[in-house]
Amino acid sequence: MEFISIYSTQDDNEISILEDLFRREGLKYEVHTVPAGDPGKPLQKRILVAEDNREKARDLLDQTGFLAVPHHSRTRRLKSKKLILIFLALLILVIVAIVITWFMNVE
Repeated sequence: MEFISIYSTQDDNEISILEDLFRREGLKYEVHTVPAGDPGKPLQKRILVAEDNREKARDLLDQTGFLAVPHHSRTRRLKSKKLILIFLALLILVIVAIVITWFMNVE
């Protein structure tokens, strides 16, 4: 029997909830722990389901809201915050340059 990865997370609570859900629904599943590259990071855990249970498992994930919430939104938010800060810093530099040039030309 072949298993496919259907969900991955670092949150043990999510894994426990999904294990309970899949167990109640009678789905065949496995949980695998994937070592992180950085020893300080939490371990990544993946839930694998039997290939013939894939559609039912995806439906359950969708119904419970696990597929609706992107898990990488925090890193996207951090990247967008960095871009906003860089833009604001550049804007301030341009304004300062304009003000300095304006006062230098005063006679």
